[in-house]
Amino acid sequence: MRLLYTIALAATVAACAQAGANESPSSTTISFQSASPRSPTDILDGLANDPPVTVSGTLDLPPGAAGGVPAMLIVHGSGGIGPREAEYQRELNAIGIATLRTDSFRPRGVTTTYADQRAVSTYSMVADAFNALKVLAAHPQIDPKRIGIMGFSKGGSTAYLTAFEPFRRASIATDNRFAVHIPFYRGCMYDVAMPRTPAPIREFIGGADDYTGVALCVSYAERQRANGHDHEVTVYPGAQHGFNSPREPFHCAQCINFSACHFKLAADGSIIDGITGLPYGPNTARRILDACTHHGATVGRNAGAAAQSLDAVKSYLRKTFAL
Repeated sequence: MRLLYTIALAATVAACAQAGANESPSSTTISFQSASPRSPTDILDGLANDPPVTVSGTLDLPPGAAGGVPAMLIVHGSGGIGPREAEYQRELNAIGIATLRTDSFRPRGVTTTYADQRAVSTYSMVADAFNALKVLAAHPQIDPKRIGIMGFSKGGSTAYLTAFEPFRRASIATDNRFAVHIPFYRGCMYDVAMPRTPAPIREFIGGADDYTGVALCVSYAERQRANGHDHEVTVYPGAQHGFNSPREPFHCAQCINFSACHFKLAADGSIIDGITGLPYGPNTARRILDACTHHGATVGRNAGAAAQSLDAVKSYLRKTFAL
């Protein structure tokens, strides 16, 4: 069965499309307008100043959805959309949660960003996430107050950065905001000094993650809790980056490793290197990155961490969304 519907959002939703032949009967592919900011300041000065792009995503409604159901935006990592995102779509649909899996790469002519994370900026994915939020909030079968975001690796950083109010205000001209943020093994190099939305953050990280790090995520969450924010990190000992991906652990030689980097992101969008104290910009970027990055990381599945984190996410969302 092929479904077709039109979502109208003033100046934001471009069109709708048909469900693919290999999708479930409840799947609908939607397209919406977004932008491609390359830096925090590009977002903060308004998305209208950034190159436009039409992004697509697959919306799956839970069985028997009649109206007012919660939803989760699922954001892929550096490898693009794959079986991991499809697994969470199935598992969340089964407990009554709609899902939207967006693709930030193909509309920009990119397959992966393993070897060059600049090919699609995380900030472009943040813009996509907020524009997807507007689409979900306007859908007649979705409760706009119960829309969360989750993501993996680069998508985890997206799920994390969308929790900061200056990015939200600059990206979305409504009161809509994500109800919960669930980053999986995000880049721990960012220490963000921005006001947060009230939404809780639940992070999941492998204790042996040698790709994007662990310690800075844990210490930052501790400071956030001390300041009254609802921010928790679950660390799975022995698990590596991508612990809920389908592939067995392997050495990713082309992956650019940021685990030794530490950037301070200020409220005005400026970035200071926490190691050298230099402002990050065109004249200093190479010096900063040469000092803290290298190639190579271990990536792959840990069955125990994969199962435990999936159960934890479903349990938390059942409680948060009152399912």
